[in-house]
Amino acid sequence: MYTFPKMSIINLSKSIAESMGMEIYQGTLNELNVDFDAGNIDVNKWVFGFVSPPNIEDETSEDGDITTTYPYTAYIVKRLPNPTNEYRTADVQPTIDAALLKARYFTHKFTEDDSVTNKTVKAKYPTIYGHFDLHLFGVGIDVEFEVNEGFTGCEYLNSINQ
Repeated sequence: MYTFPKMSIINLSKSIAESMGMEIYQGTLNELNVDFDAGNIDVNKWVFGFVSPPNIEDETSEDGDITTTYPYTAYIVKRLPNPTNEYRTADVQPTIDAALLKARYFTHKFTEDDSVTNKTVKAKYPTIYGHFDLHLFGVGIDVEFEVNEGFTGCEYLNSINQ
């Protein structure tokens, strides 16, 4: 089996999120809610969720090197225990503020990686306020990263020849 020459986007995301003490989850908020209901996720931990990009764009240079633009979507949420769906903004704002701090740190750490070619990114952090029945609060991370993982287009040939 072929191994990629550098760290993949999901592995980089996992590495950063785990270094921040968060549980990593690959899937949407709806999927996370289902797994919370099933008891598969620790309800007391911060969760870093990675959503696979729906569209990836490549640009190939003259030497065959591929730079990929990833429309990166993730979220950082925490479940707040509350018997009802009635929340006061003043009560949940500290959780949202903590999630925003974590999201900004994550984005900063991600752009420090050598594979990220454009170190200046514009990130949006939409508020996640009480989503689904398990009271998930935090922020999303919407950003486009330009990444060069050392691919040239020959990786496919290398993988089938091994």
